[in-house]
Amino acid sequence: MNNKNILLVEDEAIVGMAEKQELEKYGYNVTHITSGEESIHLVLKGDTSFDIILMDIGLGKGIDGTEAAEKILKAKEIPILFLSSHSEPELVEKTEKITSYGYVLKGTSIVVLDASIKMALRLFKEKMDRRQAEEELQRERAQLLSIFNSIDQAIYISDPKTYEVLYVNSFLAKLLKENPIGKKCYKVFHGLEAPCPFCTNDIIMKQKPDPYHWEFYNSNLGRYYQIVDRIIRWPDGRDVRFEIAIDITERKKAEETLRESEKKYRDLINSMNDTVWVIDYDTSILDVNNAATRVLGYTREELLSMKIPDIDINLRPEQIQELASKMPRDQIQVFETSHRTKDGRQIPVEISSSLVSYGERTVILSIARDITERKKAEEAFRENYNRFQALVESMPQCVFSKDLEGRFIFANQRYCASMGKQLSDILGKTDFDLHPPELAQKYQADDLKVIQTGQVLEQVEIHQTLDGKKSWVQVVKAPLYDAYNRIKGVLGIFWDITEKKQMEEAIKRELEEKEVLLREVHHRIKNHLANVISILSLQANATSHPETKLELEKAISMVRGFHILYEKLLSKKGYQEISFKDYIEDLIDSIVLVQTMNANIKLDVQKNIVDFNIFSKKAIDIGIIITELLTNIFKYAFKDRTEGSVWISTEKSDKNITLTIKDNGIGINKTENNQSQGLGLKIVNILIRQLNGSFNLTSDSNGTTCVMNFEL
Repeated sequence: MNNKNILLVEDEAIVGMAEKQELEKYGYNVTHITSGEESIHLVLKGDTSFDIILMDIGLGKGIDGTEAAEKILKAKEIPILFLSSHSEPELVEKTEKITSYGYVLKGTSIVVLDASIKMALRLFKEKMDRRQAEEELQRERAQLLSIFNSIDQAIYISDPKTYEVLYVNSFLAKLLKENPIGKKCYKVFHGLEAPCPFCTNDIIMKQKPDPYHWEFYNSNLGRYYQIVDRIIRWPDGRDVRFEIAIDITERKKAEETLRESEKKYRDLINSMNDTVWVIDYDTSILDVNNAATRVLGYTREELLSMKIPDIDINLRPEQIQELASKMPRDQIQVFETSHRTKDGRQIPVEISSSLVSYGERTVILSIARDITERKKAEEAFRENYNRFQALVESMPQCVFSKDLEGRFIFANQRYCASMGKQLSDILGKTDFDLHPPELAQKYQADDLKVIQTGQVLEQVEIHQTLDGKKSWVQVVKAPLYDAYNRIKGVLGIFWDITEKKQMEEAIKRELEEKEVLLREVHHRIKNHLANVISILSLQANATSHPETKLELEKAISMVRGFHILYEKLLSKKGYQEISFKDYIEDLIDSIVLVQTMNANIKLDVQKNIVDFNIFSKKAIDIGIIITELLTNIFKYAFKDRTEGSVWISTEKSDKNITLTIKDNGIGINKTENNQSQGLGLKIVNILIRQLNGSFNLTSDSNGTTCVMNFEL
């Protein structure tokens, strides 16, 4: 037999009667009632003690079963098993929040109901047993806590009247390294000779038995303590001082470190030009830095009494709350908005927000950067870009740009027209999509060269589309830079020069034809000069008159000079300038060869000629001068001698040339000098004046020196 008392609460009398009979067959003592109010009264104020309540949920008029159960459980601990014909999840969930002993559908077999009742009773017994065990454990714990020696904090008891130490725990005894029992507390704990000026005996005596909490730094021990003092009854019946001192030195150090850290944090954010905001989820402003007050014109107190929508003209409270709810803990959200200052101005700002811990709650930390100048720069950039766009589109040249992968990122309309395509058909494409493979490969090689060297590339090349349309173009390619001065691609411009190229080819062909004709003319002139030299040589060899022979040789030297000049001109591509050194040295060698051919004298001719280019017309005049002077030297300087020396040198300074011809002959006396002003020296002076130069002749017994200066 169960002998368990069951209170059955069922508003349907017949149903309740049937359930009562079934339960009594299983040995239960069943009391049947029909209302929740009656169940409360019977359980809380009745004489019968029930072991379990079977509670119908729907009880007709009055309170329902769940409400009755809640009121009973507030006053008394008893297992309640709900009975109902409903099985909706929300109803089951509601009963589970009230009690955890189960839920049985009406109409369930008595076997199941009996098992459910037994299960509920067993769970209740286990709960009561567990509670009793916990209470016993609490009593044991209280006893253990009463043993002060188990506490690793300083505990002592002293007489508040005599200051005699009556007890210290083992922790404090070890800390003091002596036995303080019977000694004065102010002496052993603080090293003083009289009671401590900060002694709390009077305070705790007045407010006994309430404790007194305070903090103290013990300089004798060099430690911080959080102290609890109170008056307790000593076994002999007197009031004594009980103190527990908790060492908080490390906490104090941590707090000091935290204060320093907070000060550094405060100093850091207050040194920022950006405004810093700590915002609660309800958009209240919890903290700001100095920049916020400076930028917006509010005082700190005014800002801390406001909410974000008071200064943000774009964000509503629900938007901020939604933003915070969707904000990942470890990520920063960046967006733009505008802040309103106290005087009504609007400042565009960029907000960087993230969730942070603030005390024991999570808040929004936002940093707002004034982007007024950036907005102006962006607007200026847009205006400049529009102007650039208009300029590029109005240009008669084709303009394009590519990224580092060779993809087109820009092309003006003229370029599109040259390709016969729309802009959308060009952007994102490469040269291989628009040109024959061999040309595309060349174009990309040129792009790579510009990117790698950072140098501008300018050249003439063939431009050909896939449909075979070909033209000559002048191309300029330059590096394309980003905002950080890094190369991000290639900027190109080209224009059609097909007509110019065709014209240049025609001119080139015409020049080549004229070049051939001119060379033929020069060769004929050179041949004529050779004939003249041959005729003069024949005449010189045929005459027996010395003076005639000398003049003929002189004429031969001059003609040879012309011949050498033509040789030099024909060896060069142009006919305007020749090498001065090559021409003069060959001329001197020719003159020496002619003049010494039939002479019985050994001459040492030394040449020191600097090299530079000179116009052929000036070269002819200088050649005649050198011919006249050398011919005179060979004729007069070495009479009756078998050897002699001649020095010929030039010096160049900027555009001035100095030509010096010197010999070590017999010299020219004054009378002879006057008589020798013949045709040769007259020709020399005329040519010197024609060259805008000067001529100076000096002579003595050691030889003659001729110095000529003229402009290049």
